[in-house]
Amino acid sequence: MGRSTALLLAEQGANVGLFDLRAPDAVAEEITRAGGQCIALACNVQNPTEVNDAVKAVVDKYGGLHGQYS
Repeated sequence: MGRSTALLLAEQGANVGLFDLRAPDAVAEEITRAGGQCIALACNVQNPTEVNDAVKAVVDKYGGLHGQYS
């Protein structure tokens, strides 16, 4: 998910899971400063195990996952 999309979703009230090779802390700080909620995780999206672990962390934090995930 790109920075602009993450910010827009957070602005609309979504809790956002941010994944990048390095935890995307700068985007997480922007979302938090704007009053949104997010979790920022380091994740190689080409590694299915890392993706599954990251998705589980989002579900554990927010109680579910809504949106497209495949």
